[in-house]
Amino acid sequence: MSPRGYVNTHTRGRGIPVVRPVDKESVRQVKRTERVVATAIIAIGAFAVTGALGVALPVAGIVAGAMIGLTVVFFTASSEPALIAVLSMPLLCLVQRLGGPIDLSVGDAALFVVFLVMAFLGPRPMSPILRAIIWLTVIYQATTVFTVIIHPYPANFVEWLHAWLLVAGAILVGWAAARRGYAPAALTLLILTAAAISLLSIGVAAGRFVTAGTLEEVYLYWPFFMHKNVIGTLAAFSAVVVYARPPWLRWPNWATTLMFIVMCGGMITSQSRQALISVVVAVVFIVLRSSSMSARSRAVLLPMFAAVVVAGLTVAAQFSEANKFNSVYQRLDWYAQSTDVWQMNPWFGMGLRWWYTGILAEEFQPPQAILEQLSSTGIVGLIGFVIMFGGFMMILWRRLPPEYGTLAVAMVLTRMVQGQLDQFWLTVQVSVPLIIVGICIGAYDHAAPDPGHKDNVAVVVLD
Repeated sequence: MSPRGYVNTHTRGRGIPVVRPVDKESVRQVKRTERVVATAIIAIGAFAVTGALGVALPVAGIVAGAMIGLTVVFFTASSEPALIAVLSMPLLCLVQRLGGPIDLSVGDAALFVVFLVMAFLGPRPMSPILRAIIWLTVIYQATTVFTVIIHPYPANFVEWLHAWLLVAGAILVGWAAARRGYAPAALTLLILTAAAISLLSIGVAAGRFVTAGTLEEVYLYWPFFMHKNVIGTLAAFSAVVVYARPPWLRWPNWATTLMFIVMCGGMITSQSRQALISVVVAVVFIVLRSSSMSARSRAVLLPMFAAVVVAGLTVAAQFSEANKFNSVYQRLDWYAQSTDVWQMNPWFGMGLRWWYTGILAEEFQPPQAILEQLSSTGIVGLIGFVIMFGGFMMILWRRLPPEYGTLAVAMVLTRMVQGQLDQFWLTVQVSVPLIIVGICIGAYDHAAPDPGHKDNVAVVVLD
């Protein structure tokens, strides 16, 4: 090992190791340049998004202020580019639409900006586990590019890139934040954001019960519109995190138990069945894999039981209704119609977001992951989809220790269960669980770095 501040070199022609001092002024200059470039990129991205929001949204003042606030914090708080990934976590949960020809959500636009920063200025090098995960996303993109070529409409190409951002981009952003040691802060911000949304949902449901005596599903309209399934799934992701309670989260038992109850309240008041069922499956998985979980599993049995009862009662009520256009019967019709669309091109599908093109009479997003993939990308794309998400679970299970891998696998499992009960490729409902997966990988890499993980500017020079 070389002394601190030195690098190994070799003398010319003799191969005898010698030690040469690192030029500390050069190192400082590199760091100053990185700070300037990072600040410029973030400032430009923040103000560009702010300008777009100012035109597109009536609530642009809130979001624009948040984006500018992130830029100011980055200017004044630290020279660490990864902090922008941490501080952006609440923005990554917002589903308000920007409008315009691409019509990204606020969360997706923020993810794009942060992804660019992390791609150029994030930690280096990528760990072996992260590289394996990213290669799986490349395989998926390769299997779906055929439908982009066969159906050359603009939305097809845009969605092809968008899907990669939601998966690989989200994982990279989560990993970059955690790799630099900010995993507890990043997860805490995600959990608190979901808690605020859940408390708003509980408040709306309570007010409605007091005034009208009803317990209907909740849609939030303030400060942004939020669909009940967005409320429920965001609560579900955070519920799984606080139940797993990885030791590196550094939350006390009472706080995670209280937060789990709040998240169950958000899921129950939203009446999102996919969220309720996915959490039950994830909790069972966590308990079975981690024997240490059994001691505290009893504390959450009551809210979990209530969640399952609510899900079962709502489904039973809709089946018994005379209304054949409720969500249960409507889904059955969509399943049949999605199969018909897939059969038009079984191998490569009808294109990503075919329901927005107007080339087909059907204009709905298939409410089930397999049918959505088949109708969009065909059998070839479905194979890539299975390889990607199946590969995620296999790598996370086998190559991460349980204190990191259990939560990561549970997040992928949670989203996959939700996707069997509703639409799969939906903005934050895909990106948020994969951000958490990236955080788990980055937390492991930070805690147990090998020589390939070390972030330094010293290099081996051969004379």
